[in-house]
Amino acid sequence: MKNLLRLLLFSATALLVISLIVWISKPTIDTAIPEHIPAAGRTAKLTVGTTYYETAGPDYGEIVLMIHGSFVPNIVYDNTFAALADSGLRTIRYDLYGRGFSSRPRVDYTPELYIEQIGELLDHLRVTEPVHLMGLSMGGALAMLFNHQHPKRVRSLILIDPVTPTFFSDNQQQRINRLKERLGRLLSSDTEQASHIERVRPLMQKAREQLRYKGVPPAVFSAARHFQSMDLESAYWTAGNSALPVLLIWGQEDEVIPISESATVLELIPQTQFHAIEGAGHMPHYEEADIVNGIFYGFLRSQR
Repeated sequence: MKNLLRLLLFSATALLVISLIVWISKPTIDTAIPEHIPAAGRTAKLTVGTTYYETAGPDYGEIVLMIHGSFVPNIVYDNTFAALADSGLRTIRYDLYGRGFSSRPRVDYTPELYIEQIGELLDHLRVTEPVHLMGLSMGGALAMLFNHQHPKRVRSLILIDPVTPTFFSDNQQQRINRLKERLGRLLSSDTEQASHIERVRPLMQKAREQLRYKGVPPAVFSAARHFQSMDLESAYWTAGNSALPVLLIWGQEDEVIPISESATVLELIPQTQFHAIEGAGHMPHYEEADIVNGIFYGFLRSQR
C-alpha cells in the first residue's frame, strides 16, 4: 500500500487530507446512539466516557488486546480479530475515545487519556492477568506507554508500523516538503497506485462513516497535536531493558511511517523479533493478513 494509507496517522499529509474529508462529509450526528452500535459489540462506562468494544474466543484463552491507530477505528483489525480467536486466544478490540462508537468527550486527547482508557477497560472486563498488547501506528505508541507505566499488566508487545521516538524529529520545513511530495503522489492517476487503493477501499469506506459523528474530527486533530510531545524514548527504553517479548511488523512500502524507523525500535529494544512485509504499506496485517497472521500465531504460541 502506498497512497490511501497516508490518511491514517498524524503527519501533515494525514491532517490535511482528513480535514478535506471532514469538510466534504459535514458531520451530522451528535452521538453514537444505540441503534448505530453493531450487535456484536458492547459498551463500558468508564471515567471519561463510554468505550465500545468487542470480544471473541474462549474465556480461558490468553488475552490479546488490539489498539488501533489515529484514524481508522477497531475495524482495522477485521482480518486479525476472529483469526486469532479461532486459534484459541481471547481477542479484544475497542475504539479509542473520539473514534468509532466510543464517546467523544470535550477534552484534550492526550496519551494519558488513552493509557487510562486501556487500564479502565481491562478493569471493567475483570482482566487481572498480563495481556498481549497489539498496537498499530499510534496504537503501537500507546502500547509502549502503557507497558512503561504498567509493566506487570503486559505479557508481550506486538507492534505494527508503530510511532517511534524519532518519528517527529524532523523540522517543520522538512514536514512541509513531505506533505507536498505525498500529496502529489496521492493525486497521481498512476494505475498501479489505483490498484493498491482498491485493496483497502472497503475498509476506508467504513472508516469514513465515523466522520458523520460530531466530535470525531476535533479528536483526531487534538491527538495529533498532543502526541507529538510524548516521551516515547523512555517507554522504549523500559521495554528494551526488560525480558519482555516484542514482535515488530512493518510494511516495506509504508509511506506514513517509513520502514527506516524500524532501526530505532531494533536499537532501543534489542530482543525484538522483526518481520518486514514485502509489498505492504502502513497496515500490513490487513493487506497481507494470511502472512502476518501466521507470524502472529508463531510469536504468541512461543509465549505459552
